[in-house]
Amino acid sequence: MVLVQGLIRAVLLRERRFVAEIEARQRMSELAHMNRRATAERCPFHPDKS
Repeated sequence: MVLVQGLIRAVLLRERRFVAEIEARQRMSELAHMNRRATAERCPFHPDKS
């Protein structure tokens, strides 16, 4: 019984880490997109610059 509980905990911890990694990648992707957009808006050739 103790072994089963330990295995369940291990699986749950692994799943939490996996979800956390996915969320971290998503945040990194969003930040990279915001950074590219901010950089493009400062570019003198950006369409919004008249």
